[in-house]
Amino acid sequence: MILPTVDDMKDGMEGKLSIEETVAAVGTTVRNVKYWTRRHRIPTERSGRRIYYDDRGVRLLRLVRDLADLGVFHARYIDWILDGL
Repeated sequence: MILPTVDDMKDGMEGKLSIEETVAAVGTTVRNVKYWTRRHRIPTERSGRRIYYDDRGVRLLRLVRDLADLGVFHARYIDWILDGL
């Protein structure tokens, strides 16, 4: 399955995805995206009350999702992997 990139989905901010678009691109829930964003310091950009993710943020969230799918639930281990990128 090929997921859309940031350039494929635009919403008001050039090259950025809203949280709804990010959820669709990552294939998870809003709750997971918000938690992973806070827990693993995924970069975001704000415009008013809306949060936007760039392509790097979406790729990092996909990596976190993949690690969770593999059973890597220890947050410190995921932080260690993300810090190495």
